[in-house]
Amino acid sequence: LDQNQYVQLLHLCAGAGEEHWPTGGKLMKELLEGEKMPELTEPMASGCIKLYDCLHQPEDAVQMWQRMRMLDLPRKRRTFAPLLALLSDGKRLQTALDVFKDSQTQGVDLLEEDFMNLAKACAAQSDAEQLASVLQAMMELIYTLKPTTLAEIEAIFTNKNVETATVQISAEDGKGLCPHCGETLRSIDLSPEELVEMCGQICTLAKVGDFQSQAFEAFKQWLLRRDPPDAVVDGANVGYYSLRPDQGETLNYQKVAEVVRWFVTRGKRPLLVMHSRHFGASAPMSSQDRQQVQRWKDDKILYATPPKMNDDWFWLYAAVWGSSVA
Repeated sequence: LDQNQYVQLLHLCAGAGEEHWPTGGKLMKELLEGEKMPELTEPMASGCIKLYDCLHQPEDAVQMWQRMRMLDLPRKRRTFAPLLALLSDGKRLQTALDVFKDSQTQGVDLLEEDFMNLAKACAAQSDAEQLASVLQAMMELIYTLKPTTLAEIEAIFTNKNVETATVQISAEDGKGLCPHCGETLRSIDLSPEELVEMCGQICTLAKVGDFQSQAFEAFKQWLLRRDPPDAVVDGANVGYYSLRPDQGETLNYQKVAEVVRWFVTRGKRPLLVMHSRHFGASAPMSSQDRQQVQRWKDDKILYATPPKMNDDWFWLYAAVWGSSVA
């Protein structure tokens, strides 16, 4: 076997389940202790660290990471993630912090599970200062947490007898102020260049054929003939909220109307985007629903997307485009 084949087998064994880890360990030993030790590469070293994680061999994983640094090999998330998982018990907290600093030096963005492994290591050693620093770094990079992650964070503070509180932050005043700690949520904004780039990417995804290209261009021209919307409403998403269309439940047009009305009464210009199938002759609509749809058309706030196209591309483009020209 050549080096690339060994590396592929290491990754396969690591991801194939516990019963295959010993086989991966034997292959790794052949690779690292053979008569013709190949030159260490990032895929090879990262594959070994991943397998060391499976085999619960933190010292060997740390040594491999140190060799990578000594040889100035690039380190990637696949290098750091298993390392932080192995070091999450806190027994080698300083090493875990060094790994974290190295990930920052390498410009690698960690995921929430990586931050949580580091946070657990800090908590295990009751290092409140480092824990706060890790959570701050996590907050700057991870904007939405999984429910399981939130539960883990709460458990860390509960176990350490630190006061916790569940609060609801209102967006009504547009400030995003937390009434418990007094912190203000950071506004996450894209640059004008990023907005233009995103518009181009959406167009590429939407224009999958001649019909789709013409239809999407028509939509873009329609947008240019009107003022940018203050808000874009995905009608189907709102209308099917808490409903099960797979079980025969139908779109709630009055719920959509309620959301649209919320913006209008506050002096906003909403754009309502919905697929044309929701307005056809066979659509399950009451006379009240059809009257409501006609009012949307009269007020020029409704755009019915054409058949054979995903309406998501339309409301997404409108939202990004509206932000770029506002």
